[in-house]
Amino acid sequence: MIGLTHEAKSQIMAERLSNTSQINPDQLPVILAANMMFNGQSPSMAGSVNGVGFEDVIWGVETDLSNDVKIEGSVAGDIRTANVLGSLGGDDASVLASITDSINYYDVNTDGILSITGISPGSLVLVQIITSDAASSFNNWEGSFSMSVFDTETQQRRMLGDFEAGTEPDNLDAQIITFNASSDSNGALQIGVDQTRGGQHAGIAAVMVYLMDPNMVGISSERVDFAGSIVAGDLIGMLVTEDQKQEATHSYEMVSGAGDAGNDKFKIDQKELRSSGYDFSIAKDKMIYSVRIRSTDTEDEDRFFEGVIELIVHRDSDDDKLWDEWELAYTDPDSLSDLNGDGVSDADNDSLSDHSEFQLSLGRFPKIDPLSADTDDDGISDADELNGSGFRPPTDPTVADSDEDGLNDGVETGTGIFVSANDTGSAPLIADTDGDGLTDSAEVLGNNPKGFKSDPNRKDSDGDGFSDVDEVLIGSDPSNSGDVPDTFHSQLTNASQLNPGGLDVLAAANMIFEGQPPGIGGSVNGVEFEDIFWGGEMLLSNGVSIQGTVAGGIRTANTLGSLSGEDVDVLATIANSINYYNVGTDGTITFTNLHAGLPVLVQMITSDSAASVNNWGGVFSLSVIDTVTQRSVQIVTFDAGTEPDNLDAQLVTFSAEVDGNGALQVFVDQTRPGHHAGISGIVVLAAGQVLPLQISLLVINQEQPGVTIEWESRANRIYAIEVSDDLMLWEELDDNVTSEGDTTTFTDTQIPLNSSRRFYRVHEMER
Repeated sequence: MIGLTHEAKSQIMAERLSNTSQINPDQLPVILAANMMFNGQSPSMAGSVNGVGFEDVIWGVETDLSNDVKIEGSVAGDIRTANVLGSLGGDDASVLASITDSINYYDVNTDGILSITGISPGSLVLVQIITSDAASSFNNWEGSFSMSVFDTETQQRRMLGDFEAGTEPDNLDAQIITFNASSDSNGALQIGVDQTRGGQHAGIAAVMVYLMDPNMVGISSERVDFAGSIVAGDLIGMLVTEDQKQEATHSYEMVSGAGDAGNDKFKIDQKELRSSGYDFSIAKDKMIYSVRIRSTDTEDEDRFFEGVIELIVHRDSDDDKLWDEWELAYTDPDSLSDLNGDGVSDADNDSLSDHSEFQLSLGRFPKIDPLSADTDDDGISDADELNGSGFRPPTDPTVADSDEDGLNDGVETGTGIFVSANDTGSAPLIADTDGDGLTDSAEVLGNNPKGFKSDPNRKDSDGDGFSDVDEVLIGSDPSNSGDVPDTFHSQLTNASQLNPGGLDVLAAANMIFEGQPPGIGGSVNGVEFEDIFWGGEMLLSNGVSIQGTVAGGIRTANTLGSLSGEDVDVLATIANSINYYNVGTDGTITFTNLHAGLPVLVQMITSDSAASVNNWGGVFSLSVIDTVTQRSVQIVTFDAGTEPDNLDAQLVTFSAEVDGNGALQVFVDQTRPGHHAGISGIVVLAAGQVLPLQISLLVINQEQPGVTIEWESRANRIYAIEVSDDLMLWEELDDNVTSEGDTTTFTDTQIPLNSSRRFYRVHEMER
C-alpha cells in the first residue's frame, strides 16, 4: 500500500487560549481530540468545541477512540489537579473552561509522552495542545515546556521548540500550542513534552490532531472471488478507493508494474471490474490472479494511488455460476445439477433462487441452506424472513430466535396483539417489545418467581396503573387488575426488600453529610453501596456519576431503629445515615453517564425517625426531571418516619427512564410544614433495555415519486439513512437527519426509474 509523504515544518506557536475559535480554525478533518485526565478523575468533561468532539482519555491508560486511533499518555511523578477555571470567552466557553481545568501535572524535570497510533503512515498533520490554567498565584504552578517529535521507526527525535505556560503574574490562562508534524512509517505520532524549568510543574489538558493533506490510502474491490464459468463482460466486483479527502470521486485504469500479471484477463468499465473473456474454466480451483489498478482523483490528476488486487477463481464444473465447493456442501459430486445459478432455479421452492441463496451465503448469511425452504426451522420461509411478511420485519433466516429473547421468530408475529403463546404479537427483533423491563419470553412464559404471565406488547397488561415489571417485582399479578400493590413504598424491615428481582445494579449510594465519617457503605442483598457526600459529585466504580444537592441546614439522627433480616447491621447503619434538609426546600439527586432511554427501577431509603418528636417525620413528594426538556413528572407522595406509629425507615420503589442526556434526575420535596425529611440511600437498577430503532411506517408517494419512512426516535438525536436493493450492499442517503421528537420521517426522492425493490435502514449517530 503506497501513501503520500511530506516533510513537516519545525515551527511551534503558543498563544493564550481565550476563544474557542482558536481550536481548529481551518475546520480540518479531525483525527483525534482527547481531554487528558488523571486516573480517578471524574469523566464527562468531554464536549464539542468549535466542531471538535473531545473524548476522555486517562493518563497511563491506552484508549481506543471512536475512529480506531489509539492514544496513550505517560506521566512521571506525582499527579496534581488545579481548581481554577480561568477567564475564557467565546462559543462553548463553559465546555472549553472544563477542558482546560482538566489539569494533569507531572513532577519537576521529568518527561511526559503522548503516543498516538493508527494514523496512516506519512500523513501530514496539524497538532494543537492545550495546557492548564495557572492554578494560583504561586510561581510553581507555571512552567516552561520543550516539545519534540519522535520517529518510532528511525528512533530519531526532532525538537520543535519551547514555550511558556501559565507564567505568573500576567499569564494565568491556558495556552494553545500549534505545530505541524508527520506520522512516521509505523503510523505513529509520538510527542515528547519536557518541563525544563527547575522547581515548577506543567500540565497538558487536551490534545487535537487534524489531517492537513488528505491521502489516498488504499484501493480494493468489494468482491474478489468469482466462478470459473464467467464469460466476457461478467461483473466481478466494484472498485472502491479509501481516501482521506472528503467527498472525493475517482477514475480507474489498469497500469503496468508489480502485480500486473492478470491485467489482460480483466477490464474496467467505470467503477466495475469485469472479465475480458479469458477462459477461467481451465484454471485450478482457488487459483489467484492479480491486477494492478490506478485510482485517480477526478478533480486533481496529480492525486492518484496504485494498488494490487488479488482475485480468486473457484471451479464451476457444470458452468452454472455456482462454485463447486458451495454446491458440494449440500449435494454429492453426482448431484451438482440439483442446484443451478441461472437465477430462476429454486431447489427448495422458498421463492429464493439458488443463485440468490449462493450470494447470500457469501455475505451476511453463510449458513443459509439452498435445499431447505426454512433453514432455521422457525416456521417462516427463508424468503419471508429476508423480505419481511405481513407485520413482520426482515429477520435472520439462519437463526430461529433473531432477537435472542427466548421466543421463536415464528411465534412473534409483530401484530402488537397477543393471541396465544403461538401468536404473541411481539416484535421478532426487539427482545422487550413493550420496553417494560421484562423480556418477551419472560412475559409469555411467566419466567418469574410466581409464574405471572403478561402481554409482551403492553407495559401495563391489566391497565391498573402499575407497570408489569413493577407488579412482578412487588409481587402482584400484572394480568389481574384486581391484584395491585398497596403502595410503592413500605417500611424497610428486611434486606431482601432491596432489589428482589435480581436486576443489574447501575448505581448504589449511601448519602452522607459533609463531615460525617465515611465507610458506612456495604453490601446489602447483593447491592454494593458507596459513600457519597451531599453537594459533591462522585464517580462510581462503573463510570456512573452521582451528585446530590440539599438546601438549608443538614442534621443527622443517632437512632438505629428496629430492623431485622440479612445484613441487618449494615442495613440499619445505612438507614441511619440521615440527611435532612429544611422545611419547604428542594433537593435533587442526579445520575449521569447512563445509557439514554434506558428503563430503570429506583429504590430510595428514607431515614429512621430520630425520636418521638413529630418534626422528625415528613411527607415526601418525588418527581423525575428530564434534563433535556426540563419537564417534571411527579412520581409519588408518601409519609416517611411519621410519628407516632412509623419509626422505621421507608423503602420507596418507582420506575423511570434515563433522559436524552443520559441523566436521571430525581427531585425530592418536603411538603409538610414544620417537618424535616431525609434521604439515606438510593439504588438504581436496570429494569429494561434501550429499544433498537424500528421503522414503523413506509409510504409510497403516488403523485411525486418517492418513499417516506417513519421511525420511533429520541429527542436531540441525529440519524443516518441507508438504502439497498439486495440487503448486502448499502448506500448512505443522508447522515444528518435531525430528530423530530418521538417519531421522525425521511423522504427518499432519489429512486432509480428501473428500481423494483428498495430496503431502508436507520442508524442513530454518535453525538
